[in-house]
Amino acid sequence: MANVQKENGYTEIANELLEALYQVPLSSTEFRILLYILRKTYGFKKKSDWISQKQIAKEFGIYKQHVSRAIKELKTKNMITNNIEKNKKILGVQKDYGKWELPKLVTNKLQELVTNKNKVTRIGYQSNQNRLPKVTKIGTHKRNYTKETITKEIYIDILDYWNKKGIIQHTLTKNLETQIRIALKKFKKEDICLAINNYSTALKDSSYFYDNLWTLLKFLKQGNGIPEWLEDGSCWINYQKKNKPKQKIIINYPKLLVNAKACWKERDRQCDNPTYTAAGNMLEMCKICKDNKGGW
Repeated sequence: MANVQKENGYTEIANELLEALYQVPLSSTEFRILLYILRKTYGFKKKSDWISQKQIAKEFGIYKQHVSRAIKELKTKNMITNNIEKNKKILGVQKDYGKWELPKLVTNKLQELVTNKNKVTRIGYQSNQNRLPKVTKIGTHKRNYTKETITKEIYIDILDYWNKKGIIQHTLTKNLETQIRIALKKFKKEDICLAINNYSTALKDSSYFYDNLWTLLKFLKQGNGIPEWLEDGSCWINYQKKNKPKQKIIINYPKLLVNAKACWKERDRQCDNPTYTAAGNMLEMCKICKDNKGGW
């Protein structure tokens, strides 16, 4: 059993920042990296620190390319700071959530946090006007939103994420809402966004041949859409293999030439060794080159 105690160490983080963070739709990798940066900075009473991508990849047990892509997305959203000091990248969390570049609905939610700032009560605890719903006379909770409103916000978030990738622009239609709802029954929103990101990456890579240009509707509907572009999907795995560095083959031509000469001499002595015979045949094919070069 884990013995978690505050006395063994803790990370100080403002409630307002935490409340802003859980409003943002991030992929699982992006959210884990954000927490990791918080732990390595705020956890050591620092605002920023040098954190290598290799270190994060080893900690998470994932490819360094995944870490690099997630950090790039977080920088695009302006949720982390990235400075270079002494040729080292210094990472930190952008705590001013008003500067985050996010979809409009999320930005509106964060703006509400700015408007309704926490107030300190007499006993010293912070309270938020939106934290607890009001209770009516019959004991039910009165809320300013409905399930339909929340669901539609998720639809718009997924649509905005797709449109930002610049593949094919869409507006939210009833058919698209229906298909997103079906997809959300099988996958989390974060997984859908991750698949969209991976698909967009491969599609835009000029060095990789992939010409299936889909609409969002087709991407959500096709069996080789979302599942194939998740981290364990075959399409994404094939793309990852393509990006692996190829091993460079070094041929020692002088040594090869010396060995070939030896094989030629042995063949002249009618040696039955098949290796020498093969080498002799190779040199016979290169006889023209030999004559042109004026001997070995």
